[in-house]
Parts: sequence; C-alpha cells; structure tokens
Amino acid sequence: MNNYRNYSIEDLLLDDSFVHYCLETEQAATEQWSAWLLQNPDQESKLKAARKLLFSLGIRISAEEKTVEFNKLKTAVEALRSSEASTLVNYQDPSKSPAKNPAKTFSLFRIAASVAAACLLVLLGYWLNSTITPADQTNQRLAYEIVRTGNGERKSVELVDGSTVLLNSNSTIKIPIDYNRNKRDLQLEGEALFEVAKNAGKPFLVKAAQTEVEALGTIFKVRSYSFENFVQTSLLEGKVSVIQSNRPSSLHYLGPGMQSTYFANADTSDLTSFNIATEEKWRNGELVFQNASFSQIQQTLQYWFGMEVELHGKPAKPILFNGKFSNKSLEDVMKAIAYVNNLSYTINDKQITIISK
Repeated sequence: MNNYRNYSIEDLLLDDSFVHYCLETEQAATEQWSAWLLQNPDQESKLKAARKLLFSLGIRISAEEKTVEFNKLKTAVEALRSSEASTLVNYQDPSKSPAKNPAKTFSLFRIAASVAAACLLVLLGYWLNSTITPADQTNQRLAYEIVRTGNGERKSVELVDGSTVLLNSNSTIKIPIDYNRNKRDLQLEGEALFEVAKNAGKPFLVKAAQTEVEALGTIFKVRSYSFENFVQTSLLEGKVSVIQSNRPSSLHYLGPGMQSTYFANADTSDLTSFNIATEEKWRNGELVFQNASFSQIQQTLQYWFGMEVELHGKPAKPILFNGKFSNKSLEDVMKAIAYVNNLSYTINDKQITIISK
C-alpha cells in the first residue's frame, strides 16, 4: 500500500481509490481506506478535510468535456506550482507545532481549493466515465455522499451551504455530489432534523419514500423508517410544503407546531399539531420518562432511538418509571431501565427487545 501519510490533500483528490472510498462505489477501496485509517487514526482530520472538499466542489462531467478539462487541469496546476512553489506545503497535523514563518504559509483550504478546483473536474470525469455504464451516462445518474448511523447513534452533518442535518439512529442521508450548485436535494431513510440555511434561489428538498418536503430557511424533522408504515414531517420553525409524489393534489403547507403524517398503506395524510418543546428536548438530547408504564417505555424508546421495540412478557408489578438522561447512549439508557424495573433486554438488527423477568 502507498505511504498515504505523506499525501497532501491534492494527492488524495487525485487518487482514484480515495475517490471510490468517499463515494462508496468500490468495496475494495472502502475496505482498503477503512483499514488504513484504523492503523493511522491521526490522519483522520486530513481525510475528512479532503472528503469535505471533494463533495463541496463536486460536479458532473460528460465524456466530451473530459479532454478539454484535462488540458485546463494541466495548465492550472502548472501555473499554481510555478507561482506558489515556495508556499505550497503538505497538510500539517493540528497537534504539531505551526510553521516558523506564518506569513509565508497559505491556509489549508486556500491551497487545497486552488488545486482541487482545477483537478476535480477531470478527476470526477475520469471516475464517471470509467465506472458508469453507457445507460447510466444517458440517464446522467448522480453519485452521492452517503452518511449512515447505527443502533443508538446520532450524527450531526454540516452541509456546504451552511445547513445542518441531525441524523437519528439507524438512518441514512444521501447527498448528491452536485448539492448546492443549482439545487439542494437530499434523500432520507430513517429520521433527521434539518436546520436549513436561507437561500431563496435554491429551495431545500428532502425526499423520503413517496413524500417530498420543501423549505427555504427553516427547522423541520422528517421520520421515515421501514418498520413503520408512515412518513411524518414536523415543523419547528419557518414554513414548509409537503407533497406525495404520486398525488399532486396532496400539496399542503405547514406552520410551526404542525405535523403531516402520510400513511402509505392507506394512501392518506393527516394534519395534526404536536408539542414543539418535546422535539426541542429530542434535538438537545434530553430524554425524560415520567411515570412511564411498560408500554410507554416502549413507545418512548422507539420514538427516541428510531428502533423497533418489542415487549416480551408482563411485569409482575406495574411499572411507573421516572428517569432523565442527557445525551446518554442507548446502552446507558437500557441498563438503567432494566436495573430499576427488574427487566432484561437485547439489541439486535435495529431492534430492541425488552423482557420481563
């Protein structure tokens, strides 16, 4: 394996295997880079910076444009290296001491962006033309950056336009490689809270199953788990439109505190109100049980962690559980519930099973 420790961000962006790793398009590359990162954890920040730059500058390129862009690349890189050879430096770990002459050191982003803006056109053109079938080229299928969470895991994702996504447990968000160039479209499986940066010229669109939610600058949450038969949109702030892609007449608008629930099995939608304070607690990681019964514990855990929860058996004594957890892990919460209420539990395949002893 190459000595990637000596790679600059420019080198990473020009490495095919790294691009495949970022786009999750080649299993061998994914395994290779994941293994290397485990062996070199101090390099994680460099890889994250290169990955973020890859997706912030990413665009599609046709086969006809490849030759033209390759010539532009050579010209741009040669000019950059000629004029700034004395200042071009490799990535430095934050833990290491800074350069002795900061005035002559360009920032990481400026250097990387200067090179990557030129090289990424041909890089992505090479990748698309070498890996996508002719039928896919005809359809101009996009590549995506994919972010996933596991059991009980949350992730906060910052998008290039300044919007943020708080991804709940067992969820997946797909971000097109050309996100924010002409539009802002995302695909969701699971649950996420979106805080959208305002941009009147580029509406923010989330697609989840057959539901499409559009906003300009707002805060809203979408829930679309495969183990549930509905897609739910809850608006905390601003305004959104919600529509079912198979029913144009279903378009309606939500105001703060309003919630739209689409039931796929019945092909119907309900408009209701909800408690914004409850969603704010979820957003801030504040999980509260107040005199919760056995079934209420089930409902709260399923809502909170986005996992199917099954109950086995019936407690010998009624359960009225009280507890408050602040940004605690699923395991910590389950241990506390089980200990206080004399229960046992298992966590397998996106499912929690609670057993009464």
